[in-house]
Amino acid sequence: QDVTNILENDFVTLPNFKNISSSSSNSVSLITISFQDGVDANDQLSEVRHRITQKMKDLPEGIETPNAFVAGVSMLPVLTFSVEGGKDLGRVTEYVNKTLKPQLTSIPGVSEVTVSGSKELQVNIKLRTKDLTAKGIPVAQVYQIVNYGNVNLPVGNAEYESKTIDVRFSGGFSSIQDIQNLPVGTGDENVIIRLKDIADVELIYPKDDVIVTDGKENIVVVDITKRSDGNVMKIVKEAKKVLAESEKSTNGTLKYNIISDDSRTISASLSTVITSGISGVIMAIIVLFLFLNDSRSTMIIGISIPLSILFTFIGMKLLGITINLMSLSGIVVALGMIVDGSIVMIEQVYRYYSAKKSDGTQLYSVEDSIYKGSSEVASSIFASTTTTVVVFFPIVGLSGIVGKILKDVSLTIILSLIASVLVALIVVPFLMKQLLNPSGAKIKKQTIFNK
Repeated sequence: QDVTNILENDFVTLPNFKNISSSSSNSVSLITISFQDGVDANDQLSEVRHRITQKMKDLPEGIETPNAFVAGVSMLPVLTFSVEGGKDLGRVTEYVNKTLKPQLTSIPGVSEVTVSGSKELQVNIKLRTKDLTAKGIPVAQVYQIVNYGNVNLPVGNAEYESKTIDVRFSGGFSSIQDIQNLPVGTGDENVIIRLKDIADVELIYPKDDVIVTDGKENIVVVDITKRSDGNVMKIVKEAKKVLAESEKSTNGTLKYNIISDDSRTISASLSTVITSGISGVIMAIIVLFLFLNDSRSTMIIGISIPLSILFTFIGMKLLGITINLMSLSGIVVALGMIVDGSIVMIEQVYRYYSAKKSDGTQLYSVEDSIYKGSSEVASSIFASTTTTVVVFFPIVGLSGIVGKILKDVSLTIILSLIASVLVALIVVPFLMKQLLNPSGAKIKKQTIFNK
């Protein structure tokens, strides 16, 4: 509770702070900070960690440094894979942590790379109490010397040949022999007593707290999580490229097996949405042909649909909207609406185009039919589409989780409708000019759909 209160009082002054909640139990404090809508929590993470560091001096002694991380759906790994490279997990772990992990972390959009089932060597110092007593060396003295012996500290500056040189004390251990030969005191006749004289120093693997196994032997598993703004497809693609290069550089010594891959699920979902969209376009063209009973008009509509979708993608690119499940769903929803303006334009132009004089000759030329028809319905098409577009604008401005979900859907619907207006007013008249027969329209056969 003491830790929670100290940190909470400081966190409430964070920029873009919204609310805070916490829970405290025996030896554990969990604090959840929420920021204003539209604020990326990853951008605030460094500030939170900085404040934790500043408050460490006010926290009770002996506690571990609090860990700050971004919570949410982005915490779930987008790619999980196992690493196999023989029975020496220590060597595999060393390679993963020192070589592979930095490469994966540097991929744009990656938030964290977590290694599970790893084995890392640690130095085990086992004091021999009889030797300590015989040489008169306190345990606390040995602890302090070992603890302070493995540090690097700045000493100051030194002047040499009119140059200032930074001087540092390098006390880091580079081998187990350095630890064994560490002086811990003096004996009779000022003989130096070293750590190996009073303790057994060995490099061992500690007892495993977590074991990951494939059913036959222990393995190392790596999880990659993304930032909230990270692109799953790009992250997984780059990660797989890193793994392929690693296998090649190690001559196949290390093998990577994909356990879970979110890009596969997303690709399958995108494929389903795209298939539904294509099926919708085909069905729309078939239905239009049944009602229009004219192959050329249907062809114009068939061309206008993909053109409207193409213009929609161009608008998405300009607005920075990525191709995802929500944006594609918006396009699929708009499929039925993007042909409305084109149908109205075709029917009105065709009304003038099919008009006949009393002697049976064509009353209006193709150009006159297009001009008269388009001038009559252009404002109506624009007004009706604008009315529909206006309905979706408030949805774009929604905040919170609902706004984030529906924003891409509503924006793509708006872009699709705007694209359909451009196609209906510009492209459709042009196509009719190219496809309509100058000699006049043929009499349509009456069907149950156009009676």
